[in-house]
Amino acid sequence: MNGDVCRKMDCSICCHSTEMELTSADIERITSLGHSDFYFDDNGERILRNINGHCFFLKDGDCIIYKYKPKGCTLYPLIMSLPGRVPMMDEDCPHRHLFKFDPDDIIELSDLIDELERS
Repeated sequence: MNGDVCRKMDCSICCHSTEMELTSADIERITSLGHSDFYFDDNGERILRNINGHCFFLKDGDCIIYKYKPKGCTLYPLIMSLPGRVPMMDEDCPHRHLFKFDPDDIIELSDLIDELERS
């Protein structure tokens, strides 16, 4: 799993000043865990809330909802350059060279972008 690289490298850079957009499924899954007030609406986009400059769910360097994290977090550092929809590794990730992705991940990311655009 891609998050294993982050844990091995003790890295949470992507969890700081995040602008992660959430799907309805992300919100339902996280809400079912008893969490609330973890996102805000920005002109129809539901964005993961930051507290003190980091993700709402980052506590002492660890994600407290790791198994249930948003789909975008699961796929990161694979991102889609828009508007051309070119899959690429996020230059902000200092360990991007350690991640392995396959064609299914690219399809999953494209499907995620489609879902977010429909919302």
